[in-house]
Amino acid sequence: MNDPNLSTAVPFGRVVPEKIEAHLPDRVRILNWAISWRYESFRVDIAYHGALFRFLLRKINDRADQGEPVESKSNASFCKAFWQAVMPAFGTPHNPDGWEWFRRGAEGSDGCEPSLTPDTIQQEDALLSHIQRLLPRLVSELQQQRDGPVQGSHVWVWIRDQDEHPQEPHFELVADHFRTLVFPQLHVLQDDAFPEVPRVDLSAISGYILQPDRQISFVDANLSPGSASVRMVFKTCRFSTPPMILEENPVRGVSDPKVGMALHERRRQEMLYNELTETAKVQSHPNVMPMPVALVTVTAPNRDTRLVGWLQRPYMSWETHDKIPGVEPGTPEDAHWRMRYAKDFVQAIEFLIREKGYYHSDIAAHNTLLTEPPPNGRLLLIDYERVSYYLNSDGPEAPEANERSQAGSDKSNILKVSQTGSIVQDPNVDIRIRLKDHPDALERLTIFNSGTTLARILKCRVSFPWLEPAELKKEHRIFVREFGADEADPDQKAWEALLPEALRAIVQRCCSYDPQDRPLVEDLVQALADTCQYRSNSLRS
Repeated sequence: MNDPNLSTAVPFGRVVPEKIEAHLPDRVRILNWAISWRYESFRVDIAYHGALFRFLLRKINDRADQGEPVESKSNASFCKAFWQAVMPAFGTPHNPDGWEWFRRGAEGSDGCEPSLTPDTIQQEDALLSHIQRLLPRLVSELQQQRDGPVQGSHVWVWIRDQDEHPQEPHFELVADHFRTLVFPQLHVLQDDAFPEVPRVDLSAISGYILQPDRQISFVDANLSPGSASVRMVFKTCRFSTPPMILEENPVRGVSDPKVGMALHERRRQEMLYNELTETAKVQSHPNVMPMPVALVTVTAPNRDTRLVGWLQRPYMSWETHDKIPGVEPGTPEDAHWRMRYAKDFVQAIEFLIREKGYYHSDIAAHNTLLTEPPPNGRLLLIDYERVSYYLNSDGPEAPEANERSQAGSDKSNILKVSQTGSIVQDPNVDIRIRLKDHPDALERLTIFNSGTTLARILKCRVSFPWLEPAELKKEHRIFVREFGADEADPDQKAWEALLPEALRAIVQRCCSYDPQDRPLVEDLVQALADTCQYRSNSLRS
């Protein structure tokens, strides 16, 4: 499909994905094409006229709800026929009952490139033709509803079967997500909250460019009246279930669907505000995520100003198991930069613990960003939203957080700390709450998680001899039960030879079973500083 006013970031029908650098108001841009197996629904997110339109199509339709049989594929309603033709192109679901939405060919499906049958392509092209014809009218309707610009809006559009002709789709403009649907649940911003951060209305976003995950969009935004637009990252509440679906599928334990929807959204908005509050507490350090460039708000007539999200500079996301931008993997230069970023990482951990008394609750390689590519970039530790339970995203749980490790009398001292006082042993209580009066133990718990993240950044093996082999199957291949002569492939051994033995040893110490055997954060910082100095001298020579 060769249409200069149409582009896509994901495979869709006959439209070939392409990278777009600039926002054009009249161009239709498909940002996201996702499936929910749990709700038997599709969602296509389209940028147009500065707004983000979320089209929702469900397999379930009025005729099926009324018990009217569908005898053949040719007789099927539009929504059901679409589901039957398109669903297989998303691959095999890993978790069909999960809440998540998954892009075609992305994580959560079978990971394969989409196989688009002629029927799939025909159905998707037909849907896209309907949407293209409809969008100008939707913009006009939205402008009339708002009596103002539509820029920045997230707009829900419900795709149903027509009553008289169920083989044809009916499009219903539901509402503006932030300005209408969830406005009552958005967090109220007091006038004196975060005084150092400017505020802009949602309409300051002039165009959506890319939508890599549920919370993040790359946008063009005007930070002040009359200024030129600049590329920003827009972070907002984590998107999961559309409000229209929640109205039909009550939240567990809540009889009124609308009340359940409000509670569901309120929790997510509080998580967003919590992250902003926690980020403000840990300023400022060159390896800690800075405060936003601007807060994004909405304000209804005679009502409070509410937080939608914030604008951040577009730092670089990097996959530690892949490659550093512009650096050949497996080379001495690669080792140099990985050690440099490991040093940045532990300096951030030291600052948080020693200067702020803060113990990051979700330390992980995916919670790091680069300010820019080598040679001038530095690593930032991000995501300060408080997690309400212990987790280690990069590896096995710390033994003191795993109740199975407390079984034998020989392990009864696993929670030993230097301070006096008792430790709450209730396994239903978060380990961090149990250790809240024992900063030494909290630090060593943090060091364990930091060790698994360092292993991911440095791509070096770490052993966990107390774990059964089956418990390591889901982990990265660098995590082993014990080291052996044939444990690593030749490429892995050659890579580890580029890392100083002392560095690999202290990463292993971070992952010790007994917390008392783990280094303190200062020891970790010093080890990385010595290593980086040695490596810099070696490269110069």
